[in-house]
Amino acid sequence: MLSPLSAFEFKRKDTFIHHLDPRTLMYFVILTSILILQFQQLIPVVIIFVALVPLLFVARIIREWLVSLKGFIFLILIIFFINVFFSPVNNPHPTTFALSMIFRLLALVTSFALFFQTVHPDDLGQALVKLGMPYEFSWAITTAYRYVPTLAKEAQQIIDAQMSRGIEFQKGNFLKRIRNYIPLIVPLFISAIKRAWKLAEAMDSKAWGAAKKRTFLYELQMSPVDYIIIVIVTIIFIFVIYVRYIIGLPAWAEWTLPPYLELKVIGKMILDYIVNFLQL
Repeated sequence: MLSPLSAFEFKRKDTFIHHLDPRTLMYFVILTSILILQFQQLIPVVIIFVALVPLLFVARIIREWLVSLKGFIFLILIIFFINVFFSPVNNPHPTTFALSMIFRLLALVTSFALFFQTVHPDDLGQALVKLGMPYEFSWAITTAYRYVPTLAKEAQQIIDAQMSRGIEFQKGNFLKRIRNYIPLIVPLFISAIKRAWKLAEAMDSKAWGAAKKRTFLYELQMSPVDYIIIVIVTIIFIFVIYVRYIIGLPAWAEWTLPPYLELKVIGKMILDYIVNFLQL
C-alpha cells in the first residue's frame, strides 16, 4: 500500500554506484530527467528506460525497485486510461502516446530510485552544503528524506493494527475508503508531532546552530571516476539534445502502433459489433 515510499529508502551496499560521489549521481539524475522530459515519442523514452535498468542491477536494488513500482500500478492505469480515451482530437495515436507517458513515468521513478536508494542522507546533506546550499536548508531536506521511509513503516504498522481490529481499507466506495483512512491519519499525525518534538529537544541539547561553519567527520572527495562519469554523461546529454533539436529524430524513433491496434478503434469495433448483434 505504501510501497512507492520505499523508493526513498537508502540501501547500504558495497557496489560501484554506492561508492560514487553524491554530486555525481545528482548530476546524472538531473540530466537524465531533463532528457526524459524532452521526448513524447515512445521509442526514445523506452530506450532511456531500458538504459537505466542495468544500473539497478549494478547497484543491486532491482528487488526494491520492483517493490516501489507496485505502488504506481494504479497511477499507471489512470495515465493510460486518460491518455487513450480522453486524448485531444488532433492526436491520431492515443495508445502510443499513453504508452510513452507510462514509460516516461517509469524512467523518472527509476532514475530517482537509483539516487535515493544509493545515497546516504548524511552524504546528500554534505553534498548540498559543498554545492553552496546553507546548512539549515540542507539539514531540512536530508531530515525529510531520512524520515519518509520511517513514517512509511510506521504507517504500515498502524494499518496492520487497524486491520486486526476489523477496519477495511480496500473495501467500499471511494468516499467510504477515504473515511476508512481517518484511523490511519490521526495516529500517524500525532506520532509525527511527537517525533518532531523529540527531534527539536535533541537539537537544542546539542546546541544545533551554535557553530557558523559546519564540519563533517568524513569529507566527500570527488574521485577520477566521478569526473569521468560526469564527462561521459555530459557528452551523451549534448549529443541527444543535438539530435533532438538540430538534426531531428530518425524515422524509426517516430514509430507508432498501427491504426488497427489503437484501443479506440478496437473499442469502437467491439461496440459496433454488440450494437449490431442486439439489433438482430
